[in-house]
Amino acid sequence: MTTNGHRTPEQIRASLAHPVIDGDGHWVEFDPVFSERMRKVGGDKAADGFLAALQTTRDALSMSVAERRRRRVAQPAFWSRQAENTLDRATAMMPRLLYERLPEFGTDFAIIYPTAGLRLPRIGDDSTRRAVIRAHNIVTADYFRNFGDRMTPAAIIPMHTPDEAIEELEYVTRELGAKVGMFGSGMSRRVPSTTPSDPDGARLSVYYDVLALDSEYDYDPVWAKCREVGIAPTFHSSGAAQGLRLSPSNFVYNHIGHFAAAGHAVSKAIFLGGVTRRFPGLRFAFLEGGVGWACQLFGDLIEHWERRNRTAMERMDPRKLDRVISRANATATSKDMTMSADTIDLRVVNDQLERAFAWGKTKRAHATSPTQNVVAESLVVVMPRQRVRVILRREILHFLEERFQLSGRIRPG
Repeated sequence: MTTNGHRTPEQIRASLAHPVIDGDGHWVEFDPVFSERMRKVGGDKAADGFLAALQTTRDALSMSVAERRRRRVAQPAFWSRQAENTLDRATAMMPRLLYERLPEFGTDFAIIYPTAGLRLPRIGDDSTRRAVIRAHNIVTADYFRNFGDRMTPAAIIPMHTPDEAIEELEYVTRELGAKVGMFGSGMSRRVPSTTPSDPDGARLSVYYDVLALDSEYDYDPVWAKCREVGIAPTFHSSGAAQGLRLSPSNFVYNHIGHFAAAGHAVSKAIFLGGVTRRFPGLRFAFLEGGVGWACQLFGDLIEHWERRNRTAMERMDPRKLDRVISRANATATSKDMTMSADTIDLRVVNDQLERAFAWGKTKRAHATSPTQNVVAESLVVVMPRQRVRVILRREILHFLEERFQLSGRIRPG
C-alpha cells in the first residue's frame, strides 16, 4: 500500500489475470543529443529540419500576446515537462530506465510514441520532411532496439502523398522491424484559389487534408500496403493551433480537446470515404483523445443514416409536398384584412410558400371543383396570448377534415 492507503500499480497488476498494455506510452526526445544522432544518420538537413520544427514553439513564446493576436498565432505550452520529480523526468527521456520501471507502473508491454516527433509529419517542405522523419525513425529504433520484449516504438509515417507513405512503410517494416506506425493526418494544404504573398497569408490560407474524403490523392494504396505489411494505422495528430484553437493568450483553451478533434476528423472521413468498407480487415487507432468523441460519432452516424439513407431521402423530395391550402381562382371577394401584432394574414404566407417551393396549381381531384377551392383570402390566424385560434371558412374546414381525416377535431371560429 502507498502512504495514502491506495494500492500501488504493481499491486493492482498482481490482482489481474490479463496483461496490461500501454497503447499510448510516450518518451521525450532530448533534443540536443537526439538531433546530433539524427545528423550522423541523416545529415544536416535531417538534424536542422528537426530543430527548426521545434523552434516554432520558442518563436511563438517569444512574441507578445499583442503580436500573436495581430498575426493570429496560437499560444503554445510552456513549462510542459515534469521538473519536480526528477526520476520521472529521467524515466521519460531514457528508454532503459523506462524499461526497468515498467513493473513498477503495472505495465507488461508498452507502445511508445514520440513527443517532439508528433509535429514532424506536418513539416511543409517535402525533402526536409522526408529526411527528418527517416532519421527520426532510425535513431528511435536504435534507442529501443534492446527492449523489444516489453516495448516497441511507433515509426512515423508521413502522409503528404501516398508514395511517400508507402516508401516509409516499406523501409521501417523491412529495415527497422517496426510493428506500429504513427500516420500523419490533417496536413495543411494551400487553398488553390488563394495567392498568399506573405508567410502569415500562406499559413492561414489552408485547408486540412483528412486523407479519405475530398483529398487530392487516393490513399487506398497506403491502406493496401498496411494490410500487406501487417501494420494497423494509428493517428496521433494535433488539432491545436488551427481553426477554433487559435487563442493567442490561452494555451489551455487551445489544448483541450484538440487530439479528440483531430481523431474525430480523420475517423469520420475514413468511414464516410468508404475505407472501412473497402478494407474491412484493417483496424485503425486514434490516440490521446479519450473515447467520448468516438461514442458521439457512432451515435451521429446512426442518426444521419436514419435521416439521410436513400429511402429517407425520398421522403424529403420537395416534389412530394402537398399544399394543404391551395390558392384558389375564386371570384369571391372578401374585405382586406389588417395585420396587427397578433394577427397573421395567411395570404402572405401562401404567396411566400408558393415562391419558396415553386408550387403550381394543385391537380388533385378534390381541388378541381370550384365549390371546393380554398380561398386564401378568407384565412386569418389570430394568436391572443397562449391560444391559437384558426378562423376557417366552411369550404376550408370541409377540405381539411376530408383530406386529413380530422372530422370533429377542427372547429370554425
